[in-house]
This record gives sequence, C-alpha cells and structure tokens, in this order.
Amino acid sequence: MRRKKNRTNRTGRIMPALFLGLALCYMLPLAVRAKEDAAAQIAECSVIMTAAEDLDAKESPDASSETVVSYRKGDSIFVTGELPDGWYRVQYQDTTGYVETAKVAKMNVDVEALDQEFESEQEKGELFVEEVERHRAEAKRSRLWGTVIAVLVAGIFATSIVSACRNRRKGESE
Repeated sequence: MRRKKNRTNRTGRIMPALFLGLALCYMLPLAVRAKEDAAAQIAECSVIMTAAEDLDAKESPDASSETVVSYRKGDSIFVTGELPDGWYRVQYQDTTGYVETAKVAKMNVDVEALDQEFESEQEKGELFVEEVERHRAEAKRSRLWGTVIAVLVAGIFATSIVSACRNRRKGESE
C-alpha cells in the first residue's frame, strides 16, 4: 500500500507542473507575436525634425517609461519611424527612443535656396582649385627659369674664365 501512495503523490506533483509548463509554452509565442505586431506598425522614415519644446525621448512609447535622451527646444531630432498612436521613434548616436509627435515640428527647408547655395559653393570650390593649379604651374615655371638663368650665369662665368686664361697665355707667348 505504501508504494501506491507514493505513486499518487508523484502524480499529484507532476500534473500541476506539467499543466504550468504547457501554459507557459502556449503564452510565450503570444508575447513574441505582440512585439512583432508592434514593430510592424512602425512606418519607417528618415526625417530630421525640430523639438517644438523641451522634451525627453522615452525608452518605449509610453509617457511613464524611462528617459533615454533629453532635447531642448529647437534641437534637431532624427526621426526613424512613426507609430500610429502618436509617437515617433528617434535615434541619437547609438540610442533609440520615442517622443510624442505633438512635441516635434517638421523643419521648413527651402530646397531651392539650398540648391542655389550648394551651386555657389561648388563654383567657389572650382575657382579655388583652378587658382591653386595656376599657382603650382607658375611655381614650376619659376623653378625652370631659375635653373635656366643659373646655367646661363655659370656659362658666362666659365666663358669669362676661359677667355681670361687665353688672354694670359697670349700675353706670355708674345
């Protein structure tokens, strides 16, 4: 009889553990699917916006979650995604955070003015390169002419020495 009682005790302990294990196996995929669904709802983007007021980027899209980055009014914010519930996913260096869409303003960028400014700067850069190349060519010509002048002076000096030596020999032979 004693043996039978031990089997009943074992079965009584194993059944709840088995039930708990099966329940966990059933619940775990649901939690993973919930995270995947939340990630699928993010509309990916790459936009620079401006902080409309002092604000904190949160660890998750919840006002009570931990602050990961703080922004001051007017700071530029790199937005990498938009959630449907009024939050932007933002990136600062290696940190990802979430800010409320109401606290962020789109930057007004005059694309035509930027294009004109880029063209102007490109022209200035091209003129600078041309000027540097011109100076290098002038320096090269100057070195060449310096060498030619040095050879001519040496030739004149050598001719003078040779001529003086000949005149001295003529004077001694006469």
